[in-house]
Formats: sequence, structure tokens, C-alpha cells
Amino acid sequence: MPARNENARRRSSRQRDRRRRVLLAWTVASAGAVVAVFVDASPTGVEVADAAYRALYVLAVGLACAYARRWTWPIVAGVAMVAGPQLPWAVAGGVALAVAAASQLDRRRRQPVGALVGVLSALALLHLPELIAFGVPSLIAALAPLPAFVSALSKLRTRVRKPALVAAGAVAGVAAVVLVAFGVGVLLLRSDANAGVRQARAGLDALRAGDQEVAAGSFADAADSFADANGIATAWWMAPGKVVPVLAQHLDVARILTEEGGELAEVSARTAPAVSLDDLTTGDGSFRLERIAEIRPLAADVVVALDAGASRLDGVSDDWLTGPMVNAVQSLEDEITSSRPDADLAVEALDLAPGLLGAEGAKRYVVLFGNPAEAREMGGFVASAGVLTADAGRLVFESLPTPGQMRPALEGVELSVELPPGYANARPGTFVENWSGSPDIQTVASVVSELAPAVIGAPADGVLYLDPYVLAALLELTGPVTVEEPRRELTSENVVDFLLRDQYQSPDFEPGGERKERLGDAGEIAFDRLVSGSLPRPRVLSNVLSPLVQARRLQFTTTDPAAHELLRTVGLRPDIDVGDSETILVANGMRRAGKLDAYLERDIRYEATVAEDGRLDATVTVRLSNRAPRTGLVDYQLSVPNPAEDLDRTTNVTNLDVFSAFPGAEVTIDGVEAGYNQTPGYGLEQYAIPVEVPAGATVEVVLRLTGAVDPASCAFAFVPNAGAGEDHLEVAVDLPDDRVVLDRQPLARRVTVRCP
Repeated sequence: MPARNENARRRSSRQRDRRRRVLLAWTVASAGAVVAVFVDASPTGVEVADAAYRALYVLAVGLACAYARRWTWPIVAGVAMVAGPQLPWAVAGGVALAVAAASQLDRRRRQPVGALVGVLSALALLHLPELIAFGVPSLIAALAPLPAFVSALSKLRTRVRKPALVAAGAVAGVAAVVLVAFGVGVLLLRSDANAGVRQARAGLDALRAGDQEVAAGSFADAADSFADANGIATAWWMAPGKVVPVLAQHLDVARILTEEGGELAEVSARTAPAVSLDDLTTGDGSFRLERIAEIRPLAADVVVALDAGASRLDGVSDDWLTGPMVNAVQSLEDEITSSRPDADLAVEALDLAPGLLGAEGAKRYVVLFGNPAEAREMGGFVASAGVLTADAGRLVFESLPTPGQMRPALEGVELSVELPPGYANARPGTFVENWSGSPDIQTVASVVSELAPAVIGAPADGVLYLDPYVLAALLELTGPVTVEEPRRELTSENVVDFLLRDQYQSPDFEPGGERKERLGDAGEIAFDRLVSGSLPRPRVLSNVLSPLVQARRLQFTTTDPAAHELLRTVGLRPDIDVGDSETILVANGMRRAGKLDAYLERDIRYEATVAEDGRLDATVTVRLSNRAPRTGLVDYQLSVPNPAEDLDRTTNVTNLDVFSAFPGAEVTIDGVEAGYNQTPGYGLEQYAIPVEVPAGATVEVVLRLTGAVDPASCAFAFVPNAGAGEDHLEVAVDLPDDRVVLDRQPLARRVTVRCP
């Protein structure tokens, strides 16, 4: 009897001890669940659901380890530690691994210890970094505690194990139904969203082409498609996915994308018909300023919509998102980012346009027609000039007398503006022909604005420079024009050859006479036709003129600084030096009057070696080829003879002007050391190199430069010059660990070569 009582007391004591251990294990697991509520893992993005998921995960792993065999503990803790959780959770994983390892020395399985290992491991697994691919951290977090779950389940009594398996099966079944519904919804949503994207892009293309009606229809269709997609994303039968990890984030992002896509499409559909540019002019050379005022707030609405979309997308986290959904977010962000500059530019242009068009008083813009048959640093000498007057939206063009006839009006006028030495040597205050002797349009405008009152009788509000290639583009828009003396129909195909060469060989040409240049005649007719009819569609106008703006053949600036940034952005007021490590501009300046530059071709090669310490040695090689015929040219085209020099008059006698950021070390012409004149200007150094190129010959000029750059971030910019022909460029830059090569290509736009 006493022995039986003693055994009963021992069993009772063991049971009480077991209950205490189980209670303590549950307490540890529950405490871990409470901690999990306040950590930052977000499997669904729904705060309440995420807190519940975190708490249940930590509780389940803690209890599984509490009931599982001891050999499973190091597996769970080891995976949690090796997977590299974020600090300070890596410390929790390390502690769990240490405790699990130490527990292997104890013969008895202590449930509270297992619960502690499970809780610490689970908290670490909730904070794994991105690994290999999307979903890998979640997969690790799901599989790491699996040995503990299997072990714990195998130890449960049948009456407990069966309900647990039934509950797990029920959860899996519900999850399967949700996944199927979600999968069907995604397929439908994706189809509508893709249709919306296609229709929106079609609307953008139509809008750029100036077809507002087609654009409005495409945007309206896009808005409908996005609305259909959003309806699916917010449907009641998709709602269960909002509390399913991973699915919830995709549903939320799908809703945001379709809402933002729909709103942008709706704004575009509403504004596209109203911002038509076809009715900006009245057909008699006038702009409708009231129409510009109507369009401006609509353009601002687009900017507001883009800003709202960008702000909302910026708040989207790509955690838990698959690659396709991340790409969709990035694609919409890219569309907004690429559209924003154009929208801002439109608003700024609409703000400034009334003032530029004379809404507050007449504006007078001096138009310089440059002819590169006789080169200047901007491109060509000022062959003709005129005044474009904008008054209350009405544009009127009037030709000015020839440069020679305007010269007496400049006598006694002194320039107060300080000019770069090279430009000052051209004496623009005396010779109208040399107003284009600077490659910088703003410097030219500063001279013209001081001299304009003497030659046009009023201040100038800006300067427009264009050459025969621009006239060819204008004739492409307006159709052929006919000039008198000689009577000749000029088209976009023949106007360049006529103005550069053929006009001088006409028997009606009057050297020094009142009608000696036909450039202004053709320009006046083309301008009159352009401004007196409906404006070409924006895409057409852009396609025709943009290459000429990039080539610096068409430039414009005003005396009002408020417009400078806009003009710089669209390229009409280009800066020469924009802060790159090196800037190269190759131009020509008159050394002897004549029209032989119409036959001059230039090939430019830039070679540089950059040492590890940044020291740079470079050479600019310019090959000048004179394609002028030895016979057949008239006296006015040939170089003016100099009794002191025994040169054939078909020899091109010029100054080759090379602008660079670096100091020069040496100049050679065909391998022979030659002299040059170095002066500062426009943030660069100007090298004026006297060169003589006989007809049919090619002369090679080499300028060696030295300097210092950052090998990791250097950039080399090459600026086009609007000469009679198209320059060609090739570049080779040797870096300490790399080589950058630009194959020979036309230099028809600013080219920047960057170090890798």
C-alpha cells in the first residue's frame, strides 16, 4: 500500500511537471506571437491581417518546436541563421541556434526550450532579405520549420492529430478556391489592362502627330479598358485575395495601376480635343492669343494628373511582388517620367507664348539669313537680314537693306558689351556680315540688340538665325517659291545648291548691288506663307525642323531672360560649353572674302589617352578638303587676290577655328609645325589656325592638347557647326582599363562620349 501511494505521488508529480512545462511552452510561444504583432513583415499589406499572420506563424513554429523532437531544433534554427536575416533578427537566429545545439546534450526534451528556439527562429525567418529570386525568402520561411511540424504531428495522439489534419485540409481547400478565382481574375484583368496600354500609346502617337480626334478616341477607349480592369481588381469575388499573403499585394497594385492608368487616360481624352493646334492661327498671319489662354489650364491639368500618378506609384513597395507586376509598375512610372518634361514644356511654352507674340506690345525679332558659302563661326556670313514683328499675335516680316547698305548707319555706334577676342576681331560693330562671327547665339544677340536701333529704328527683342538648309525645310512645308532676277522656282530640293553656288553664276547677279543675295527673298516668301496659313501639325513641324535645330542651323533667343530656359530646353538657344570634361567645336572664319567655303569639306578625328592619374593627352585632327573646280567659277566666288601672296584664286584661304576646354601644346599642318592664335571665349579656348587649301587638295591640321580629367566620370562633347556641308566625326579615347570608340558618323547633332 505505501509503495502504491508512492508511485501515485510520483506520477502526479510528473504530470504536474509536464503541465508546467507545457504551460511555460505555450507562454513562451504566446509571448513570441505578441512580439510578432509589432514587427514589420507585411505578407498581405493589410495591417490587421498581417499582424494576425505574423502572430500565428510565430505561435505555430514555437509550439511545433516545443512538441517536436530535439534533433529538429538545430535544423530550424540553422536555416534561420544561415539564410541571413536582417539585424537585429540575425542575433535572434544565432541565439536560437546556440540554444538548439546546447539542448542536444540534455537527454530530456524540454518543451519551453523548444518553444524558445522556435520563437526566435520564426522571428528571424520573418526578416529574410531578398534571395536569388522572388518568393525564395517566403519559401525558406515556409519550409524551414517543416521538420518540426512533421515531428510534432507524429507525436500527437490520434484524437488530436485527426482534427488538426482536417483543419489543415480545410484551409488548403479554401486557399485553392481563392487561388483559382484570383487566377481567372488576373487573366481577365491583364487582358483589359494590356488593351488600355495599347490604346493609350496609340493616343499618344496620334497626339504627337496632331490628330486630336483620333487621340481623343484612343484615350477614351483606354479609359474604358482601364475601368474594366479596375472593376475586376475590386470585384467582390476577388476580395478574399486581400487577406492572402502575396496575392493581397498584387491585388492592391493592380487596383492602383488600373486607377492611375484610367485617370491619366480620362484626362488625356478630355484635354486632347481641346488642345488642337490647328486653330491657333487665323489664316492671315495672326495667332489667336485667346485660344492659347484657353489651352494653358488644360495642359496644366495634365501636369497635375502626372504628378498625382507619380506620387501614388512612388508609394508602392515592390516587396512581395513578382517580376511582371514590378515591371508593370516600372513601365507606368517610365511613361509618366518620359511624359512629364513634355507636359512641363507645353505649360511653360503656353505661359511665354503670348508675350513672345506681342500680347503686351509689339516685339521685333531680327532675322539673320546666314550663308555658309562664306563661313563664319556661327555657320555663314549674314547674307540678308529682316525683321519679324509680332504685334497682338500678328506676324509680319520685312526685309532690311543689304548688309553693305546698312553699314553707314553703324558709323559712330560703339558697342558697350564686352566681346570674346575672336569675335571682337571680326568687328561686328562695323560689318553686318560679321554679326554671325560668334558661335554663341546669345553673344550675337547682345551685339544685335545694341546695333538694332541704328539699322531698324527700334530696339530688337531677339535674334533668329537660319541658313539655306532651314529654308529648304520651310519650303517642304510651304511648297515652292519663285524669286525674281533671275526668275527661278526654288524647291526644297534645289534651294540649297542655288543659294550656296548657283545664284552667283547667274548673269543677273549684281556683286555689290541692291539685289545681290537671293537668300532674303526666298526667306521672306517662305515666312509669309508659313505664318499666313494654318500651322503644320506639331509632329510634322517637329520632324522637319528638329534635325536643323540639333545641327545648330536654326537658332533663336530673346532679350527677355524669362524665355531663355525654355529656348535652351528645346535646343533653339544652345550652350556651347555645358560643363563636360571636354567640349570640341570646329568652325571656320573668313580670312579672305570669297564663296569657296561652299566647296569645303571637314573630317574631324579626336583621339585621347587618359592616364590613371587623370592626365590627358589629346589630338584634334581636321582634314580640310577643297572640292572647288579649278575652272568655271565666277570672280565673286573666288578668293580676293592678295598681291603679297602668290596663290591661285581657287585656293581656300581661311582660319580654322577649334574650340576646346584644354590648353594647346602644338599645331601642325601636313606634319609641319604651324602658328596659331589662342584666345579665350565661351568658357573654352579658341584656336584660330591660318590654313590654305588649294582646289582639289586635302590639308590635315593637327592640334595637340593637354589637360586633366576624372577617368571614372569624364565626358567628351562634340558640337556641330552649321557649315556648307556636313562634318564627319570619329572618336577614340583610351582609358586606363578601357577604350571608347565612336565610328565615323555625321556630326549633325551634339554628340557626347562618356567614360564607362
